[in-house]
Formats: sequence, C-alpha cells, structure tokens
Amino acid sequence: MAWLTWKSTVPALLAALLAASPAVFAATAPQTARAFAQRLVRRMNTDSWVKARGARDMDPSFQRLMDENDRLAQGVDLLDADPVCQCQDSGGHYRLLSVTPNGATTNARIGLDDGSPYTLVLRQSGARWLIDDVIDSDGSLRAQLIRHNACMRANPTDAAMARCFGGH
Repeated sequence: MAWLTWKSTVPALLAALLAASPAVFAATAPQTARAFAQRLVRRMNTDSWVKARGARDMDPSFQRLMDENDRLAQGVDLLDADPVCQCQDSGGHYRLLSVTPNGATTNARIGLDDGSPYTLVLRQSGARWLIDDVIDSDGSLRAQLIRHNACMRANPTDAAMARCFGGH
C-alpha cells in the first residue's frame, strides 16, 4: 500500500519542486551569447582576469593554436599580450559595445578606454559559449596564428624563423 501512495505522490512532488525553485532549473539552461559577453567584460574589468587569463573561455582549437605558436617560437611568439583583454599585466576599462549574430558565430564588440575597439568571435559549444577568434585592427588572430605557425613549422632555423615574424 505504501508503494501505491509513493507512486501517486511522485508527480505532485515533481510539480511542487518545479514551481518552488525555477532558478535551480534555469541555472542549467544554455547561456545566451550576450550573457556570456557581459560576464566576460565584468571579469576583464577586474584584476582577476590578468591572473586567470580566461583560458577556460577559449575554444580548444583556438587555445591549441596559441599554445603551438608559443611552443614553436620558444617563448618569443606572435602574442605579446593577452588577445582577449588586449593587455599584458593590467587591463583597462572595458565596455560591451554590441553583440551581433553572424551565422554560426556571434560577434561581441568590445570597447577599451585607451585602445581601439575589437571583436571577440564567440562560438557555442553545447550549452557554453567560447572565444573562437579575436579580430582587431590587424585582422583575425586565428588566421594570423595559422599562417605564423605554418611558417615556423616550415622554417625551423633561427634565420628562416625570423622571417615568419615579419608579416605575421
């Protein structure tokens, strides 16, 4: 008899849980690109960004390109600064200027008080958004890394590798 009572109360308990705590279930819902970009900008406006470097927010293939660039160049890589915050030891004041869908990606335009605006290209991976590219006045960082890494793989000598740094 107790089993029948339990079986008949389960739907009522589930309905009560859903009604009483929608925030618990909303936390597992996919984040929007705008919410991700807003959270990113808030973090960039703190000292913790420079310490953490935001690697968890990078698309794995983009992070691999940056890591490969560092490995091939033996520490003298294409990246002189963190590409996401456009900073080295400290950032500035960042503003989210716009969030624009662009096919399979979304562009988050970032304004920096002491620098030119730039774009973070965001790509959704499951329920998460990740940084897939950074576009600034020099163009696509992803494209630059691909070219630069290929050049360094093809020209492993110091003299030849120096040419790889000439045109990014």
